[in-house]
Amino acid sequence: MRGALKWTGFGIVGLLAIVGLGTLVGSGGSRPAPQSDGAGPSQAQLEATVSARVNATVAALSKPAAAAQPTVTRPNPPAPAKPTTATAPEEKPVTLAGKGILKTPPFELRGGSYSIKWTASDSSSSAVGCYQGGQLQAVDGSLHFETVGNAMVPGGQKMTGETQAYNLKPGRYFLDMSSGCDWSVTIAPQ
Repeated sequence: MRGALKWTGFGIVGLLAIVGLGTLVGSGGSRPAPQSDGAGPSQAQLEATVSARVNATVAALSKPAAAAQPTVTRPNPPAPAKPTTATAPEEKPVTLAGKGILKTPPFELRGGSYSIKWTASDSSSSAVGCYQGGQLQAVDGSLHFETVGNAMVPGGQKMTGETQAYNLKPGRYFLDMSSGCDWSVTIAPQ
């Protein structure tokens, strides 16, 4: 028992002071006034109460403390990702126009299947007309070519055509046109 008191750093006097302080605090901070009619607790009753409280405190301190059990806390698993309903803006068609033989500036395609519509017109009064032809090519030099028209347009007339491009990879492309006509090409996702 003496080890328990030494362990707490208290002596009997310290415990009595704490119990006495608790009695004062519990009674509102003032000692009850002695009563002359004998109705209040006697000195012997007060000493017995203090002694019982001291003994209970000493007994509680002398018991070995129960081994603390580790607490395992697991965070809630993250909620599964909700599918997003927002989609990327729709890819807009690319329209390019020119006259004669030229390579267009590069443009972006997201990849997939495309419809390629072309229009060519001969503005000359020649009976021979003009040739319309070209290719859609990848800027990175990959071997993917799509023919964009391959026709002779009669003099003073207009001609249209359409072709499909399937499984294009996302990337930058350009038109390599070999035409003697005024031309316009629209590349639209399918």
